[in-house]
Amino acid sequence: MGSSAKGITKAQITELAKRGINGRQIKNAARTAHSLALGKGEQVEYEHLRLTLDVMDDFTREFERRDK
Repeated sequence: MGSSAKGITKAQITELAKRGINGRQIKNAARTAHSLALGKGEQVEYEHLRLTLDVMDDFTREFERRDK
């Protein structure tokens, strides 16, 4: 993401870090958030990352629920 994520604060990064995801998930979330921002003609912001991680969490919960 480089300089396109300049507006994300350390406090926001700390909040995102509480998600407890692995390196592969972080990479996928960063790429998805970047694509989301790019598609909207925006720079990557905290909200793009938060939304991406929320959707990933929702998908995981639904997948696990259906797997039972």
